[in-house]
Amino acid sequence: MKKKSEKIQKIVCCCILSFCVLTIFSCATTSAETPVCEYNETDYIPENPHWQNATENGEIQFFDFENPLLPLRYTIAKIQLASKNLSIVTYPDSETAFFSQKKFTHKGISISDFQKKTKAQLSVNTTQYFTPNDFGIFSAKRRLLGIFNADNILFSEPVSRYAALVLERAANGGFTARCIAHQSEELCKNDFAIGGFFLILQNGALFDSSGNNFSYTSRDARTAAGVSSDGQILYVLSVSGSKKQHSAGLTYPECARLLKKIGAENALEFDGGSSTAMMICSKNVLKSQIKRKNAGYIGFLFEIKSTF
Repeated sequence: MKKKSEKIQKIVCCCILSFCVLTIFSCATTSAETPVCEYNETDYIPENPHWQNATENGEIQFFDFENPLLPLRYTIAKIQLASKNLSIVTYPDSETAFFSQKKFTHKGISISDFQKKTKAQLSVNTTQYFTPNDFGIFSAKRRLLGIFNADNILFSEPVSRYAALVLERAANGGFTARCIAHQSEELCKNDFAIGGFFLILQNGALFDSSGNNFSYTSRDARTAAGVSSDGQILYVLSVSGSKKQHSAGLTYPECARLLKKIGAENALEFDGGSSTAMMICSKNVLKSQIKRKNAGYIGFLFEIKSTF
């Protein structure tokens, strides 16, 4: 009887420990929290950002921003999608091994491993995910949450409440992009449909596709993507959000205002929090070691030399 009691206590302790670890290390969520006071736009949106070329002909440009008084750090990259030299790479891809007993479940990898494998000049995390319960909290096995359609291969099914970034090959080469407020089966017909959380900018106006009017938002590390009105420029935002990175992060509305000011007409949030990751030409823009093994990435590769 005593042994049985001790066994039960161990199980309870393990459950409590597992819950605590999941709370600490989970991806960004959209749980309700008290909204924070918004930053003044002049404190976090530069009037004339200094764009630097990451590739020889400027197909990828970027700028870094830092305001230690807030504190805040972020990087925005600008990608010329219409270039005929552009290739898009993803993880998962056609070579990814999936676990036969768990549909759409695969092994998570770090962004540095993704970049080394694909040689992408810009790599960024995308779709949110979870770790199936029967694998344990420390497992690297991941399950994407929302659509992930890459090169006409469906790796994860659509979830209607979430938004998506759609990329289609243009007839004369290159790509065009769109931000879609709600995922559907129709998106599977596109070349790439990469799921995110919610649309935050629509037709140049702040818009919360969750229907909550940003009532849940908090300040955190963020990954977001914005598209120009003609669909030929993609803006990718990576916001640091930890004491170690000397940055408190941004809210969804702040991300939306920032991307609009830079030139985006529509924008959505990808997975954020500790999943936030972006590399430009093999260099980590967050300036801290990224060990997180995410389930989904997208990369952009131009057949030209890098300068960064």
